[in-house]
Amino acid sequence: MTVATARAAHHEDLPRAYGISVDHEVTWPVSGASPARYAGQPPLIRVEVTQVEADGTMWRRMIDTAVHGDAGRWQQLIARALAVPTPYRPVPGNPIYHLRLGDREVLIADHDLCGPLLDLVTAVLAFGEAI
Repeated sequence: MTVATARAAHHEDLPRAYGISVDHEVTWPVSGASPARYAGQPPLIRVEVTQVEADGTMWRRMIDTAVHGDAGRWQQLIARALAVPTPYRPVPGNPIYHLRLGDREVLIADHDLCGPLLDLVTAVLAFGEAI
């Protein structure tokens, strides 16, 4: 199942993908201070996802966590997505995904996209700005 198929099948659940549930919630002070300013918090980053179809068609979207009021949720989703290394095992005729998370890059084949990484890719493609 491609991310596009998953998006179409779960269109009603996209807000839940955006507000992904995690083991614990991170709350930030009402002052609106950036979460990156707190010790131990991951830095705010830009997340880019490129979906490359078998025919070479590309779809690119980007989320800049620094401009989101819910940066803590994005940071948690990113941390969970990157917690487990993913193999790069492309299959001819199937889409691949290129993720750029700050200075880190990840390549993953469509059939290996699952769990928190699928949630991240789906959320960025659904809610991100075109680049």
